[in-house]
Amino acid sequence: MRVGTMAGWLKRLVLVAAMGWMVMSGLSQSAAQATSGTQAKSAQSAEYDALLAKAKKLYYSYTSEHVAGFDCDVKPDWLKLFSEVNGEQNQKADDPRIVLLNSVKIKIHSHTDASATMDWIEPPNMNDPNGVSNAMHSAVSQTLTGFVQFWTPFMDGDIIPDTSSGLEVHKTADGYTLHAEDAETKVDETLDAALTLRKYEVTMNSSQVKFQPEFEQTDKGLVVNYFLAHIIPVDKTQQGQELHVAVRYQDVQGVEVPREIRMEVVGTGKLNVTLSGCTVTKK
Repeated sequence: MRVGTMAGWLKRLVLVAAMGWMVMSGLSQSAAQATSGTQAKSAQSAEYDALLAKAKKLYYSYTSEHVAGFDCDVKPDWLKLFSEVNGEQNQKADDPRIVLLNSVKIKIHSHTDASATMDWIEPPNMNDPNGVSNAMHSAVSQTLTGFVQFWTPFMDGDIIPDTSSGLEVHKTADGYTLHAEDAETKVDETLDAALTLRKYEVTMNSSQVKFQPEFEQTDKGLVVNYFLAHIIPVDKTQQGQELHVAVRYQDVQGVEVPREIRMEVVGTGKLNVTLSGCTVTKK
């Protein structure tokens, strides 16, 4: 199953992206603690702190909504997966593999610390001599938990740092750039004049990931509904990859929760899922 290859690639993407989120927030917080009470803020740093506070208020935030997580039933589009991932254009809904997988009940438990678990409940006495269920269980679980890991930072309020301390902030003709780095990781964010995040780039020793997110306006702020991600190996003999993720939302107990998730690793595979029967847990 090439969707298994997709899941493996997503794990690499998650690692690089997660390091970026940690560097951007961690350096900002540690620098703020180190300088607190030892020196007065410059007028410029105060200006940038106010800028980041203004930007932060523009985005929908699970933290502000006191969301701890959500639980949903998951329905993958097995027909589309088999048709497109394996190149089987004449795939039919009565294919035994699809019938078998449609009998499995799937539930995801997503948390705002970017962790997730998945229940895969097979019907009693399932007859699966070829191990289709086991293979898809592993691939779908890795892919969906990977999605939660790189999607959550766009939703939990960490997309914009709390303070400019420890960051390099520059005004440009089109908006602003933010830069942070430690010994192993460099992170760059590009905001337009309206303070919308347009680029998010993480550079490590082995690879670079470039995100280009898009947002939709809701009554409670901007919500990410699409992003393009490129992973670029430092070793030019290795092939880079391109990921497209689109998300449509539903209102669950007043909270924006994914309703449809569409993921494609170009040249590797696609996975489309629908989430329903959701409940939200608050802190």
